[in-house]
Amino acid sequence: LRFDSQRVSDLSTIQWQIIYYWQQKEKLPAKLTDLNDTLSGFIIPTDPETRVAYEYSLGTTTTSFELCATFETPSALRSPAPAPYYGYNTSLDENWMHGIGRTCFTRTIDPAMYPPVTGAPYPVK
Repeated sequence: LRFDSQRVSDLSTIQWQIIYYWQQKEKLPAKLTDLNDTLSGFIIPTDPETRVAYEYSLGTTTTSFELCATFETPSALRSPAPAPYYGYNTSLDENWMHGIGRTCFTRTIDPAMYPPVTGAPYPVK
């Protein structure tokens, strides 16, 4: 259960990093390692048990993608979500419902909800 809970947390973190990447560059990353950032220290997590990389693929539109992981227990049997932390809302758990085995989650970024960042963030001198 603990590994599956960590997998969901990892996928959620990766999803937010993908959204941030899209907002900054107005395109999805070609591969997950494009999200690694030495300045912020972000490194794509791997499966907590197997250390295998999570699966990522681009979708059929310029704003859709898929994240996959392999789970050991169905989400209905998981213990309650961990205590809230940065950006985590336990009500979002339903977005990560899964069975046993390989499960993929298809996501589409809504540009109205997550608009691209345009212009320089600071005045250019």
